[in-house]
Amino acid sequence: MAAQETSADISNISELDSTYIERLYPQSNFNFSKIMEEMELEYRQIRKQLRRGFNPRMRSEAKRLKTFLSLPNDCKSAWAPSEMAAAGFYYTSVKTAIQCFCCGLVLLARSLERPPFVEHKKLWSSCKFILGKEVGNICKYDIRVQNLENNSLEVKNKHKEMESRLESFTNWPSYCKEIQPALLANAGFFYTGNPNVYLLSDF
Repeated sequence: MAAQETSADISNISELDSTYIERLYPQSNFNFSKIMEEMELEYRQIRKQLRRGFNPRMRSEAKRLKTFLSLPNDCKSAWAPSEMAAAGFYYTSVKTAIQCFCCGLVLLARSLERPPFVEHKKLWSSCKFILGKEVGNICKYDIRVQNLENNSLEVKNKHKEMESRLESFTNWPSYCKEIQPALLANAGFFYTGNPNVYLLSDF
């Protein structure tokens, strides 16, 4: 999958809305617009530091969730880590920045009005993950390996040989490139065509 197809254009993203804060504190003398403008400038600098585009290593929701264990205690958030991971985000370890594994969208603020999935859609609606496309996301509830004993004898015999198992990986998705088909085939696995399911042959 080409990064250019899914990469979010960070230059036009604005996370902060001074009108919301101004509604909360109508009597305040603070210049919220100026404060937020300075924050947005800092956010843009942080976004430029981070790698853009698709990150195949963060396809797993469970793995994304684990990144939030390193979130500093002083990073208060209206969003739960489980919500952020389910919306495609992982913690980058740079200040409060979270990033989508698919489109590369980086968020540093946490909306009080919208949950992470809605905020993700609002700021980058063309993200293939948000659109529900097949991008290799591994839901934390997915069962990825099934035993072959419950499958037909025909399928079992078809993938008895190493060469046949290796051939099953012909349409192996590009986002799985960090996993070598040869290693899986050698270990007895073959590809079913479903990116989240590999069957084990008891050869």
